Amino acid sequence: MGTTPIKVIQTYKGDTAPDLTFNITREDNSIVNLTGATVAFIIQDPLTKLSTNDPSGGKTNLCTVTNPTGGVCVYTWNVGGTDTPDTGFYPCDIVINYPNNTVEHYSLTLSVANTLVS
Repeated sequence: MGTTPIKVIQTYKGDTAPDLTFNITREDNSIVNLTGATVAFIIQDPLTKLSTNDPSGGKTNLCTVTNPTGGVCVYTWNVGGTDTPDTGFYPCDIVINYPNNTVEHYSLTLSVANTLVS
């Protein structure tokens, strides 16, 4: 099970580019095979514990798997995707749902900063 943080991603409040590309590997550096899997990128507000990109709010948290056997997927930001209530660090999960109904999670952190220019 993948519980080691992948990395910290730096972005700015209101950014919707570039897309995030994930090369998913396990702790032993083996590539995660995403063939037939669905992959979601979930951003959690640290105060409310709610997802900031919750599909029920009309947003999508699904990634596009671009190289299944290479473990590569891409997340395209929603409009307002980093319109978080505040700047700071947001815990995130990459959740992989495999065709055999098993699930695997990988953690990372999203760092959202204010821009110097508005």
